[in-house]
Amino acid sequence: MNDWSISDHNVILIRMMSETMNDSVLNVWKRWVCKDVSWEDYESELRKIAGAKGRDVYCEMNVDRMAEGMTEWIQEANGKYMKERVYQNKRSMQWWTKELSDLKRHVRKSRKAWQNARKDGKERVTERLNEYKKVLNEYKYRLRKVKEESWKRFVSVYSNLDPWGVACRGKNVRECLTSLCVNGIEYVT
Repeated sequence: MNDWSISDHNVILIRMMSETMNDSVLNVWKRWVCKDVSWEDYESELRKIAGAKGRDVYCEMNVDRMAEGMTEWIQEANGKYMKERVYQNKRSMQWWTKELSDLKRHVRKSRKAWQNARKDGKERVTERLNEYKKVLNEYKYRLRKVKEESWKRFVSVYSNLDPWGVACRGKNVRECLTSLCVNGIEYVT
């Protein structure tokens, strides 16, 4: 089943890459809030920018330069008609997996199926509720396990490098320091 619809909540991401662009360019790309944009004005602005920058010259460029030029035009028009999106939390959840995404999607679908069955007065409401609870519990269990495994990997790497440093911040020292290796002798707590 296709998850896409014509809703405004589906993100459209357009990235034009060229061989001359490197990974550092990806980190400085701006994101824009497209809410309440007058698309007619935006289109006319984009055409005006393209005309001023030399649309005729653009056709004679190589593909890499075309991509860079078009990116500049779009960013200039975006700067005039859209607000730049500011992200508060720049840390990624490194423990998040595709399996968790699939489970979360399954939880949402099961919950929706249960709600629809309950609302429509269909039989099998309890069956759908039980399925939803089962999937939700599985999701919570897997989420807890994945976080725990990620934390253990993190602690195993960083606790031997600096036993009182990063791995112990925000935790009780006895909880995070399971063993300490000094001069080849391992001390277990």
